[in-house]
Parts: sequence; structure tokens; C-alpha cells
Amino acid sequence: MIHVSTKQESFANRRLSRMESGEVHWRTDFLRPSDSASQDGNAVSPQAFLIEMTPQEIIHPHFHEVEQFQVFFEGEGQMGRTEGKLGPSVVHYTDAYTGYGPITASQQGLSYFALRPRKDPGAIYLHKEGYREKLRPSKKRHFSIPFVKSTQAVLGHLDKPVMERLFDNSHYSLDDGLSACIVRLGPNQTFMIQSTTQSSGQYLVNIQGVLKYSDRDFGESSVFFSEPADVSFTVESSETGAEFLLLQFGQRN
Repeated sequence: MIHVSTKQESFANRRLSRMESGEVHWRTDFLRPSDSASQDGNAVSPQAFLIEMTPQEIIHPHFHEVEQFQVFFEGEGQMGRTEGKLGPSVVHYTDAYTGYGPITASQQGLSYFALRPRKDPGAIYLHKEGYREKLRPSKKRHFSIPFVKSTQAVLGHLDKPVMERLFDNSHYSLDDGLSACIVRLGPNQTFMIQSTTQSSGQYLVNIQGVLKYSDRDFGESSVFFSEPADVSFTVESSETGAEFLLLQFGQRN
């Protein structure tokens, strides 16, 4: 099954959400796990939502029981105390049971997508008692990668699709199929999203232009998720071209 949600559809459920620390930010659910998947921690049922942090908000160091990608879109901030700045056009990946943070927003706030292949029960904070008992073995990968959006002029002159990998085996262990790419399409070009049978599923996040799929148009910030058993599917750009991220999870043991 291909799960799809648009920004326009999802913002109907935009709401204020309060953290355990008392901080408040905006949360918009794009893809919600099914009720049956919520009771089965191994089921593939995507969880995707947008967080819009308030000025100078801090999300304390923590880990999740589920691997995730985060895509940072607007504002500025800091990951950790020494790990570098966050801002528009950054992809962050974290394995399950791998601590990261704090995430600190600037005076201009910070917004990002959290993208998971299945439901996560909630953050486990490193300053809370008992967190060590909840840790489990994992690859412990945790890294941020910047990406560069094209100008409209560049997209308008592409004569064929271009796919660029954001990271490779020279820096990280990717033997389980973990990958992240940016795909750039010129006007009215098609691109086939390959089957994900050797992964835990993959996300497509549209970052520029309009994509056509299943007789519908999907604008910027539209989110697609293809399950591991899905067959390949094709998207097509509009007359102005399009650009999207393709984020694939590794295969679970």
C-alpha cells in the first residue's frame, strides 16, 4: 500500500502539543499508524508528523524505540551541543535506541518532519530515571546531512532525471539497505520509485514543485510512504519540474 498525505489535507489537524518538559509547539500529523499496528510493535504502519518548535524551545536528549528520519524545513537551531547547526535543507537519521539531542530552536523557531516506518510509543529521555533499562542493541547510527535545493531555472533546463545520494558506505555502515537520496526532475519527467522489499519501507518527501501520482497533484511538503511489500510506482513532475527526497530505512533483523 502507498500511503500519501498533503500539507493542505494534514493542516486541518494542526494542534498545540505540550512536551513533558512543559514546552509547547505545533504538531501536524500527516500519516497516523492504524489501530491494529499500534498494538503490534513489529507491524509496518507509517508515522509521519510535522513539528514547529517555538522560539528558543529545547527538546531534551532522548531516544526512540523506532528508527527515524527527520527533515528540517524552516527556521534555525542546534543539534546537540557540538554536532552542528540545523536549518532548512538538512536530513537527520537516528537508529532505534540511539540517543540524540538536545534540539534547540533559534529565536526564529525550527520546523521538521519526523518520519518513522511504524508507531513509536514515545520519547525516552536521558535525564529520566530508568532509561538504561529500556535500551536495546542497535547499530547506533546518528548523523545529519545537508542537501541543496535547485533553483527553478536549473530544474527547468534538466533534460533527464537526476538522483544524488546524500551519504554512502565510505562514512556509514549501510549494509542493511539504509539510504537517502535527492531526486531532481525537469518539466514533465517521470521517475520510478523502486520496490522496497529489501528494506523496512521508504518515504518520499516533495520539497519543490508538483508531483503527479494516481491522477492527483501533490505539492510541496506532500509525504508518500511505500511499504516493503509494495510494487514499484511512478511519479511525474509538472511543467515547472519537481524535487524530492527519497529516504529508505534499512531492513530489520
